[in-house]
Amino acid sequence: MKYNAHINVENCATVKSIKYLFKYVSKGHDCANIKLQRPVQEGAAAAQETFEWDEIKTHFDARYMSVPEATWKLFEFPSHDKSHAVIRLAVHLPNQRPVYFAEGKERQALERAVTKDTTLTAWFKLNSKTPDARQYLYHDIPQHFVFERSGTWKPRLQGEMS
Repeated sequence: MKYNAHINVENCATVKSIKYLFKYVSKGHDCANIKLQRPVQEGAAAAQETFEWDEIKTHFDARYMSVPEATWKLFEFPSHDKSHAVIRLAVHLPNQRPVYFAEGKERQALERAVTKDTTLTAWFKLNSKTPDARQYLYHDIPQHFVFERSGTWKPRLQGEMS
C-alpha cells in the first residue's frame, strides 16, 4: 500500500469515481455545518427592530457541493451509468440439455425439461419459422428478440437493446 494506512484514497472529481478503494464505496455527499446570524445593530434602530429567531440558533446541516461536482451538474453530465444486460444463452448437444432440480422434485424438473425449449432450441425454431431472424448469429439474437418464459423468442418492441 502506498501510504501505509488502512485505506487507500483516490483523487476523484466525479460521482462515478470510487473514493475509498478498500472500505467505503460511498458515504454520502459532503456536508457543512452553517450558522446564519444577523449583524448586531446599535442605537435607536436596534430598539425598534427586535428580531428573536432562534430555531436552534439557525444551525442546519447543508449539502456542500465542490467546484468539480457543480460543474458536472451544470453541464448536465450523467451522474451514473448502466451497463449492458447479461443474458445467458444455453449451449448444449441435441437431447443433452442440463436439468436442474430440487430434491423431491425430480419428476417436475424432467417434465419441464421435455416440454420447455432452451434459448438454443428456441433459436433453432425461430430460424425455421422467421426468415428475418436468420440474419442474426446466436449471440446477437438477444439484441433483436426477447426470450419469454414460455420458451419462445419474440421480436423486441422498443427497438434495439442498448
